Amino acid sequence: MTSIRQNLTYKARAESFSETDINGCVYGDDLLRLALRTGKEFKIANPHLNSESPLIKGRFHNFRCHSGLTVHATDTVSLHDLSTGSILQPRLSVAVILEGTIDLELGSKRVTLGNDNGPAGHLWMLTRKEHFRRTSRKGARLRKVIVTLPPSWLTAEMDGAKTEEAGLQSFFSQHLALRSWTPSEHILKLAEQVIALQSGSRLMRCMAAESKAIEIVMAALDEISATASTASEPANADSQIPPQTRARAERIHAYLLRSLDRQFGLDDLSSELGLSVASMQRAFKAVYDCPISEFLREHRLLRARDALQQEGISVSEAAYRAGYNNPANFATAFRKRFSIPPSSIRG
Repeated sequence: MTSIRQNLTYKARAESFSETDINGCVYGDDLLRLALRTGKEFKIANPHLNSESPLIKGRFHNFRCHSGLTVHATDTVSLHDLSTGSILQPRLSVAVILEGTIDLELGSKRVTLGNDNGPAGHLWMLTRKEHFRRTSRKGARLRKVIVTLPPSWLTAEMDGAKTEEAGLQSFFSQHLALRSWTPSEHILKLAEQVIALQSGSRLMRCMAAESKAIEIVMAALDEISATASTASEPANADSQIPPQTRARAERIHAYLLRSLDRQFGLDDLSSELGLSVASMQRAFKAVYDCPISEFLREHRLLRARDALQQEGISVSEAAYRAGYNNPANFATAFRKRFSIPPSSIRG
């Protein structure tokens, strides 16, 4: 038996591998060996545990695919109050949390993944190395799939001239960018299948995990693309739109994005910009293919969602930031837009 140490820390050496599958107790040594194989620094910060201590119990499954994509799938219960940490390389991570929650620190940002009201999806971007810390409570069950893509995945075949790909590139360029998404029933079934993978050769299991993981990532990135299509680029590229109309619409668009924290009506906007309400509406609709009020509602809801998750503000505060006087009306609009109640994603 090794001696008890305050921190078990191993400097990792990268090594290719295809699969790690543990069904039963997962010990400190298991996690440290996995860190060595994936090229990470890793530590267990608990003075009462050592490398031979059982840390979690259940199914612990990892795949490293030939393309460089990695898949981490678990159905586990924590055996201790536990804190683990590592240094992560640049990456995009996509998570489907089927049950339980994960408390993370990514650099200076604190994040809670998952919620108590059902499955949830999350994705986050690291553009540089970052410290990572996770805490878990004894007895907590966690069922999840996390797919990680290296930077080489994120730039291949991208055409920034296209609106949806420009939106993705913008997300990929933001360190510690974080978004939540709502997995469909199909995606939830794929995640369940990844967790349960047992039959077939090692090669076939790895290929199956990769194919299902790619579908999961595609669904998450669709959310980013859909948001980006209304975020910053004109929806209508019709060359027949007069330059004066396009310039007017882009001026309105820039003003709206700068003023999302303010509460104002169309008459206020008209006065600020020196334009009639009718001319503003016509120009904006022609270029961005949506009314000004719909644009404001969408982007204020998106900002409220991010504040709920990343800052842990109250639902009442989120309602105020989104321009709703009644939190119940805000909750209804939020559920309609994101398919989950605002209380379920508070950080």
